[in-house]
Amino acid sequence: MNKKIQASGIIDDAAAEIEEETQEEINNFKKFAFKGRMIELAVAFMVGGAFQKAVEALSSNLLMPFINFFIAKTGTDWRNLTWTPIDGMTLAAGKCMGSFVDFFLISLILYVIYVKIIQGVFEGIDDDAPTPAPVPAPVPPTKQCVYCKINIAIDATRCPSCTSYVGEPADE
Repeated sequence: MNKKIQASGIIDDAAAEIEEETQEEINNFKKFAFKGRMIELAVAFMVGGAFQKAVEALSSNLLMPFINFFIAKTGTDWRNLTWTPIDGMTLAAGKCMGSFVDFFLISLILYVIYVKIIQGVFEGIDDDAPTPAPVPAPVPPTKQCVYCKINIAIDATRCPSCTSYVGEPADE
């Protein structure tokens, strides 16, 4: 009977330790997942996905019909163009070109939004504050060695270059 009580105590202690470690891991995960940067990153991914869909819609519905008119006079969508250099090997050239066009459009739109618009708006903000004049570093006082004529610290008693006494020798 006594062994059952000891085993029960060991199991209870182990269960309490596991529960404590689990709670600690949950708290660590909360600290990690709900930091400001993690939430900002998640929002940035969602906005990036929405932005990609918007650019793809702009690309496929407005820009690509014009490109298709000039490139593919065959009446087929140029994104579906394939090239078969060898029997059994088909390369999706249209999809590849379409991905590059999408990348170029996304890059161009981001450039215009970020560099031209956002930086243009914030450009005038920093210019209003006066720029402080640089403060020159203080020059330590020096004296000239009477023998070799180099500048040495004002409180030096010997010249570091020629080792001559330039002041009162220290009592040794």
